[in-house]
Amino acid sequence: MDREAVAPLRAAPHATPSERAALGRAARRDAPRSSHAEFTASARRPDPLAVLEAQSADRVPELVPIRYARMTESPFRFYRGAAALMAADLA
Repeated sequence: MDREAVAPLRAAPHATPSERAALGRAARRDAPRSSHAEFTASARRPDPLAVLEAQSADRVPELVPIRYARMTESPFRFYRGAAALMAADLA
């Protein structure tokens, strides 16, 4: 590839610090911190325990308690073992 075929990159214009602060204040007015506490799950959202139980039906029964024990060790291990829950939340 020759150098003439590649278009030079141009820096995107950035907002000034004061403009970014004003954008943040405007966003905070639209979504105050107190509004984050008001979570209502969608009626279409599957029950997380039902999803885990449905997955366990296809697993070796002796290994299910080991899986659950590993999932309780840390949030990372929980989400790793509950990928179906995350997929349902993101869908």
